[in-house]
Amino acid sequence: MTRGWLGVQAQPVTTGIADSLGMKKAEGAMVDEPQNGSPAAKSGVQSGDVITALNGTPVKDSRDLSRKVAALAPGRSVELDILRNGKSKTLTITLGELPNRKQANAENRETRPDSGSPHIGLRLRLRMRWLVPAVRVLLSRPSIRMAPPRNTASNPAMSSLMLAAKRS
Repeated sequence: MTRGWLGVQAQPVTTGIADSLGMKKAEGAMVDEPQNGSPAAKSGVQSGDVITALNGTPVKDSRDLSRKVAALAPGRSVELDILRNGKSKTLTITLGELPNRKQANAENRETRPDSGSPHIGLRLRLRMRWLVPAVRVLLSRPSIRMAPPRNTASNPAMSSLMLAAKRS
C-alpha cells in the first residue's frame, strides 16, 4: 500500500494561535517546518503557514491533514489553501510517496506516543514569533478568582478563618 506524502511537521491551531493570527475559528494545521526536499518544501510551503483546506475540503487539525493526505495516491496534484501573514493563498502540490520506513514510524507514533522519536518534539514546538502573540492574548484575559464558600458555619476551619479576617 502506498500513501501520499506532503512532508510537513504540523500542529493543531489552538484558540490562542487563532486569536493572534486574526482567524475566526481555531481550525487548520500550522506548519512547524517543511521537511527538506519534500513536496511541500519544493512548492513553497513555509514555517508558520496555516493549512486551512485540502482540495477545497476544510482541514480541522494536523491529524485530519495527515489522514487526508495519506488517503491520496502519490503523484496526484492537490490544492492547499493556506493562510500566510493574514492573507489566503492557494498552492498546487504534487504529492510524493511516503517511504516505507517513514510510514512504519508514523504508524508506531500513532499507536505508541511515547516511542521516543525525536520528531515528536517538533510537533509540540511553537516558533517564538507565534508564541509571543498567543501569550499576550492569554495574559489580556481577566483572571479567575476563587470566592469563599457561602456557608462557613458548616466548616469550623473556615468559620475561624472568617472571624480572624473580620477582627483585623
